[in-house]
Amino acid sequence: MHKKLKRITMRFYQQIQNEFHTDNLSNLFLYGAIMFAGIDYTGVLDYVIKAILGGFVWFGFKLLQDYYSVRVKERARQKENRKGADHE
Repeated sequence: MHKKLKRITMRFYQQIQNEFHTDNLSNLFLYGAIMFAGIDYTGVLDYVIKAILGGFVWFGFKLLQDYYSVRVKERARQKENRKGADHE
């Protein structure tokens, strides 16, 4: 009787474990849902807009820097070529 009860209890325990198995991803999802529940979404939207505009400004400055970098290198090469031609 005791062995049979132990076997039934173990099967029931394994069945419960299989049905209610949780992993780290579900725990992380639950934590994220709780944390994002109290967020002021207008502030987040404002931040996202500022971040996108800041990214565009940064990208514009990066393009200008690349353009002027190439232009300065070309001028330096032209000066070197002129010096070489003047000495010959």
